[in-house]
Amino acid sequence: MIEEGRKKIKTLVEKFGKNYHEYKNKNYSEAQLRIDFINGLLISLGWDVLNKEGKPQHLREVFVEDRLASDEGDHSWKYPDYTLCCQGERKLFLEAKKLTVPIETHKDSALQIRRYGWTAKLPISILCNFEKLIIYDCRYIVQVRVMMHFLHSGAFMITQNI
Repeated sequence: MIEEGRKKIKTLVEKFGKNYHEYKNKNYSEAQLRIDFINGLLISLGWDVLNKEGKPQHLREVFVEDRLASDEGDHSWKYPDYTLCCQGERKLFLEAKKLTVPIETHKDSALQIRRYGWTAKLPISILCNFEKLIIYDCRYIVQVRVMMHFLHSGAFMITQNI
């Protein structure tokens, strides 16, 4: 299972590298990145993105744009790109960004994913553009003035670590 997942990720990385300049284009959307790469990455890691097991909704492993109450006191809703669950319990969020967003330094993206995690009382959440994956510690209240380097421990390069 692990080796099979690794091979699938390697195939995705090769596809990504072959047409990298197209994916880096500003016209290549986040939605397309999710379809072309992020879904496949999650499936390769063992997540049932498509609910092939046919689990009832409340026991699905992955929700796409699951509804999350805002922490801003305005009774609005937020929609994380992916909610990853085990036995019906949220474990983490994954927020996708297109390649033109510099996720290592983009403050708004970091604050967005940390707010999602903090609001849902999750210890970690992930920001990913397929090329890079950043894990954020969401155990602490989100403060806009906190420096970027404190928010995460570094970017994991998917394309170089397979």
